[in-house]
Amino acid sequence: MKILKNIISLTLCTSLLCMTQFSFRNNISFAETQQYFGDVNSDGSLTADDSLMILQFVTSSADFSDEQKKIA
Repeated sequence: MKILKNIISLTLCTSLLCMTQFSFRNNISFAETQQYFGDVNSDGSLTADDSLMILQFVTSSADFSDEQKKIA
């Protein structure tokens, strides 16, 4: 069992190193982005502004992009 755990650990470490090398060579960033459901103005927080925008959309006073519709 210990040998299996060591093999799995080695495989995971090797995969991580390969992914890091690939991303570095191809200028790929793995920055974490956090999108909250309901954050339709994409400012990073849920506020009354988001509620107002959703209310305006529901009452047909405003239009949303496809991305805003997914988030709302």
